Amino acid sequence: MDAQLVSICQTLSTINSSISNSKTLAQGLQSCVEVLMHDFHLAFVTYWQATQESELQPLHWYGPHDISQHYHVFDDNSLIAKAYASQESQVWDADRQNYASIEGDFPDASIGFALCVPVSSYFTNYGVLQLACERGTEQPTEEQVDVIDMATTLCAITLGKNEPLPHSWARSEPLLKASHIARTFTNGDVQTRVLEDTNFNVYPSELVVLLGESGCGKSTLLNIIAGLDEPTAGTVTFSGHDNTHASEKELIAFRRKNIGMVFQSYNLIPVLSARQNLNLIDELVQNPLDWQEALDLVGLPDKASNLPRQLSGGQQQRVSIARALVKRPRIIIADEPTAALDYDTSIEILQAMQEVLKTGCTIVIVTHNEEICRMANRVVRMRAGKAYEQYINHGPVAATDLVW
Repeated sequence: MDAQLVSICQTLSTINSSISNSKTLAQGLQSCVEVLMHDFHLAFVTYWQATQESELQPLHWYGPHDISQHYHVFDDNSLIAKAYASQESQVWDADRQNYASIEGDFPDASIGFALCVPVSSYFTNYGVLQLACERGTEQPTEEQVDVIDMATTLCAITLGKNEPLPHSWARSEPLLKASHIARTFTNGDVQTRVLEDTNFNVYPSELVVLLGESGCGKSTLLNIIAGLDEPTAGTVTFSGHDNTHASEKELIAFRRKNIGMVFQSYNLIPVLSARQNLNLIDELVQNPLDWQEALDLVGLPDKASNLPRQLSGGQQQRVSIARALVKRPRIIIADEPTAALDYDTSIEILQAMQEVLKTGCTIVIVTHNEEICRMANRVVRMRAGKAYEQYINHGPVAATDLVW
């Protein structure tokens, strides 16, 4: 048997197995795309989901850029809209065609080839899968294009019969924007690159999960966006203001006014009561939240007089969340907030964060726990120092629905 045919059969078998283990269209497409990217060496993939507002909006994408705010309407002249309207695959070659929207969907990338495949079953047209390669790289063969077409159809038919069309993702300017971030640490003659060309946006009033295994660079990125570290290259802006090369005094003022931090180790002062730990913060800011209101929000109204050693680990973590709230921060950054806690206590902490989210605060949770992604509005996955996968969650679940 021809080697390419064997490879294609193996790819289809892997895709079929992945889809069989998925519960939703989004999960099935995610599994399908991961196989296609690996086997066909694709650089960029986006699943454009049709919405109730007659738009095609990015729901899930692979690549280094945040395209949350991009969209196509059903009847525009883009390749994506053409694929959706005609329900036929559309191929674009940079040497022969010119669609401005193609380049616009992939910031800072030089695209040489794009394929848009409709995702549809017998019942519903769900959206379009867009795949792209950079100029000068190997393009999918005709046989591989056929595999992609079959795979998306298989996803839709198998999983999508009752999947509703979502509402559009709320569009807004990023509250915090980290662009092309690199960070290299030097120890003598040894240089260690932890982040490379990383992009990460945070939008107002969202809960975003920054996901990745240990060593992928997520904590380093966290320190940079919080103003605790300076990137080797790239820019960090907050509400349009460039913080990249701010002085230490300016960064202290920025953190004091805008950033609340929640750490895995709680960082409470052991000789001070819960109330006194909160009072330390309200002395530093101009318009603090009342300490009692902060404790009420995290479900500890009667623990004000307790020292940290008189509280459980989960209660100490909730006090640390309340401490962050006292500042009335624009963003709360939580670095592995449940890593040291048991399951039941972790759920209590995540419930407290969902209550905080209702106040309009923006929350960034850094974690390696995949299940926490189900309660997020948006998920950004890091690997080897880069943000390489993102998706929008149109149906965040309650913390109490999480299981691990």
